[in-house]
Amino acid sequence: AISSNDLESYVGIVFGVSNGTFENRMTLSIGNDSISPSVVVGDFNNDQRLDFVVVDVDVSQNNIYLFLGNGNSTFQRKTTLSTEYRSVFGSFVAADFNNDDYLDIAIFDLLNHELDVFLGNGDASFRPMLTFTTGHYNSPKSMVAVDFNGDQYLDIAFTNDYTADIGIMVGNGNGTFRAEIHFSIGNDSTPRMLTIGDFNNDGRSDIVVATYLTGQLLILWNTCECCSSTN
Repeated sequence: AISSNDLESYVGIVFGVSNGTFENRMTLSIGNDSISPSVVVGDFNNDQRLDFVVVDVDVSQNNIYLFLGNGNSTFQRKTTLSTEYRSVFGSFVAADFNNDDYLDIAIFDLLNHELDVFLGNGDASFRPMLTFTTGHYNSPKSMVAVDFNGDQYLDIAFTNDYTADIGIMVGNGNGTFRAEIHFSIGNDSTPRMLTIGDFNNDGRSDIVVATYLTGQLLILWNTCECCSSTN
């Protein structure tokens, strides 16, 4: 298990033991930077060892850090990604957005209202950043990558707490995304967290949203008509 503390400069790692228990927590310093409370885990260099990504939330830094696992409970900082301009990073996810079997990174820039995508090369390096505008002011607190419309390409869904809706950006299968579609869940609902699952056994991924101000769990049923904001 791995976790980070909001605005701290380290991550905590607890290694599992085969009998269902865990070793004592170890900490890994990131430096003097303040990292987000989110961590993404995956194999970014295809060596069958788990790596992890953390994000700097300091607007003056704008860095995404990739740490490669050595397979012996140690890690090494390999890659630092940046927008190269003033940014405030929010939610992020790792998935294969261009169907090359390599992990990519998608992250929201809250200051510039955009989705930034770094396509992975499979060797812990990444191609130049792709940018897609979200079209309006939002502050995604949670995001997931899943194929909502059955075209075998990953899409991205996320919460917009300031505008009280769920946003979906449909993937084109080559690392690019279509314009954001909005699904309102009611004024003042303040959606914070979301997850996906097939909750009515129709073979489609639905969305469950937890709201902050109203204290509700809301379900958005997937009609497989993601190109229409009325469904």
